[in-house]
Amino acid sequence: MIIRSFLFLLFIFSTLPSDLHAADALRFNRPVPLRAQGAIEVYAKESLQPSLTGLSIAATDLNNDGINEFIIRDQACPAPAEPCRYVVLGDTEQGIVLLGDFQAREIMLGNSFSHGVRDLLVKDSEGNDFIFGQYVWDAQTSRYTMVNKGDASIHAR
Repeated sequence: MIIRSFLFLLFIFSTLPSDLHAADALRFNRPVPLRAQGAIEVYAKESLQPSLTGLSIAATDLNNDGINEFIIRDQACPAPAEPCRYVVLGDTEQGIVLLGDFQAREIMLGNSFSHGVRDLLVKDSEGNDFIFGQYVWDAQTSRYTMVNKGDASIHAR
């Protein structure tokens, strides 16, 4: 009986669609080093039009180099109820650089990588919590680029 159950589960898992992605939620408003926080606030005020104020910051290492990148949004953002602007930033020796800019209800970190950089799953659908656009790293432009609009199914964790 145990062997039958195991074989049944093995069959079920082997027949799942191959386009499913695991995803991790971003964690906003955790402590960020003061130098990085200050640089991000200056960049948001001076370089983003319209500028973001009262920032929520999620720090995450997108390319496994041991240095965090930052995803920011306006603190007043009502996400996921309404779409908001999310901006992906890198902190380099030359200063803050723009890596991506999205309108979304939610952004999650995919478990797949493109050119060594973690893919992002961007939710902009109002009706379906499991449909995301997939953004991958474009090494030529040094920015995130959309590859799938609204058809990247995910398993949230």
